Amino acid sequence: MEKVDSIAGKKGKVIAAPILGYSPESRFFGGFMGMWILPKKGVDTSSFNRPSTLAPIFIYTANKQVISSLRSEQYFKNATYLSNTLRVRNYPDFFFGIGNDTHPDDLEMFLDQFGQLNGRWMKIRDEKYFFGLSYDFRYDKLSDFKDGAVLDAGEVSGTGGGWTNGLGPIFIYDTRDNVLYPSKGWYVTSNLHYFSKVVGSNYSFAQLNLDSRYFREVISPKHVLGLQLVINSVAGNNIPFYRLPQLGGNDRLRGIKNENLYRDKVSWYFQVEGRRTLFWRLGGVLFAGVGNVSSDIASAFQTPVKAVVGAGGRFRPIKDQKLNLRLDFGVATDGFYAVYLNVAEAF
Repeated sequence: MEKVDSIAGKKGKVIAAPILGYSPESRFFGGFMGMWILPKKGVDTSSFNRPSTLAPIFIYTANKQVISSLRSEQYFKNATYLSNTLRVRNYPDFFFGIGNDTHPDDLEMFLDQFGQLNGRWMKIRDEKYFFGLSYDFRYDKLSDFKDGAVLDAGEVSGTGGGWTNGLGPIFIYDTRDNVLYPSKGWYVTSNLHYFSKVVGSNYSFAQLNLDSRYFREVISPKHVLGLQLVINSVAGNNIPFYRLPQLGGNDRLRGIKNENLYRDKVSWYFQVEGRRTLFWRLGGVLFAGVGNVSSDIASAFQTPVKAVVGAGGRFRPIKDQKLNLRLDFGVATDGFYAVYLNVAEAF
């Protein structure tokens, strides 16, 4: 991110910025991101009257992957809010198999063209507790399979693409002092999705997600410790492979060769990060983590786990916003490594 333009007026405030990044899955990518902060309507002194926003993103990668999204956050005076994200992708993607013993040499490329709308309607209680309904509607069209390989032979569920639509309850507990760069507080979210023909899904299964984070200052305000535990699980007999929980990537155990390398019905990971403000707008981090994937909960914690360690640098391009441009280098115990250049913290 090199430049940020901001325009304020009666119709709200508009922020726009270019994006430049890198990941093992996409290589270098570029694009733009923006945010339209809508003006508050009427007079409301309640603590729930937060500004609503619209945030578009467009990215094109060196692997000819097109990623676009539009996110909206709408806050209402009755202490509720509605969040929606619309994604459209034309995405040359990777498949290495299923399980925790897959290898990068087993790579199969394919094309995944999909559109997705996910979101949640939440009721706010005491500014800390959020309860509501979460939903996820997605359509995939898969093609360009490698001749004679696993996907081409139809040996795994999901190669025919189609709809995966689900909805269910969601809970959030949030006491963080800052969303972009928290220095203290908790963030815990849990949601359960039921994917069913009742809501137009071509596949029937259930998905449970748990994400728990804790932040605190250590020694001084310049030192922040962050902890995260994530558990994702799906249950059913007809789950498309691209909906299975994964391990690795830009924010999950940085250092694993590819975010699609390990996937199965259950994934979990725990990571810790020490963040340090250095001088001017610069900072640094040290991080480490462990995790695994498995076909069930019991064996997920018994088999040898994957582990990563790494370090990174931070630069704050906007002086008065705690939004960092980050460069991370991670090494995994299997001998692989990965480099990430991206915007905002991993968690």
